[in-house]
Amino acid sequence: MSVRVLIVDDSIVAREVLKRALAKVPGIEVIATARDVYEARDHIVSLKPDVMTLDIEMPKMNGIEFLKRLIPQHDLPTVVVTSHQSRRTEALQAGARRVVVKPSAHLVGSTAETMLAEVISCVMAIGPGGHGQGASQLLNSGQPARSVVAIGASTGGTDAIKSVLMSLPAGLPPVVVVQHMPAGFTNSFAARLNAECQVQVCEARDGDRLQTGHVYIAPGGQHMRVRGGPGSFEISVRDGDKVSGHRPSVDVLFRSIALVAKGKALGILLTGMGRDGAQGLLSMAQSGCATVAQDEASSVVWGMPRVAWELGAAKELLGITDMGRRVLSWQKEAA
Repeated sequence: MSVRVLIVDDSIVAREVLKRALAKVPGIEVIATARDVYEARDHIVSLKPDVMTLDIEMPKMNGIEFLKRLIPQHDLPTVVVTSHQSRRTEALQAGARRVVVKPSAHLVGSTAETMLAEVISCVMAIGPGGHGQGASQLLNSGQPARSVVAIGASTGGTDAIKSVLMSLPAGLPPVVVVQHMPAGFTNSFAARLNAECQVQVCEARDGDRLQTGHVYIAPGGQHMRVRGGPGSFEISVRDGDKVSGHRPSVDVLFRSIALVAKGKALGILLTGMGRDGAQGLLSMAQSGCATVAQDEASSVVWGMPRVAWELGAAKELLGITDMGRRVLSWQKEAA
């Protein structure tokens, strides 16, 4: 059964590029395109698409206002595709399931190909048979967490994080992740992971309550902390100066968990250059948390994990393929 997609964008170039890319994918059928929300409304009523892609800046009515009017009456899974990264949160609050940022240049080249791959991934994730959910569902569909897994990574970390998360079944304690990334990239990173993993993955927002079976990626360019305590963990996302040379900083996340988790946490420091996360992992170890670092053989850059090992912050060194099994064994220990 194909995912039936409606494309809404005032740019004929964008409509055609999206249509060609989506139409090539087995399991996706582009049933119509629309140049404004009024055409889109008529197609929604008559054709009943499974998923809609939606631009924000359009004549007559913008995509945000359209979503605010549409979603309460017809909860159509929507991927907002926009060049306005600053309106990502607004789009999610209006009811979008995913937001993908268009490259600022013409829709050609490797950057556009990456963007189109993200759109395809999002469409498949939120369409019939996918396991993607809206932001509000992601934040409220699990049980309150009494323990937490914290992961930090830098150079080589995107593949390492994917390897760990792909090995995890649904229903585990929540996972909070800091990967050194600039603003504008972490939402797409989370969307790609969400489309491929059994656990639910989203970019973290300030005030998110940690739920079982969910993974929260720190937004690029902002620090992420965990506050509260077992049974009431929630996320704090704030601006601030760089810590250990980075924002988001692994040290910031790990130190916050050392303060609130009361030993009910597992800290994992993966591949990366420098020393961010090492002192934070030491704080976690000193507070009674389990701590692990990636070994040299499987690291792209054995910098951050090496410093943690030399400090005595990591109680174990493991290869990347063993990390998932360690999470499962820790869950049994922490239960």
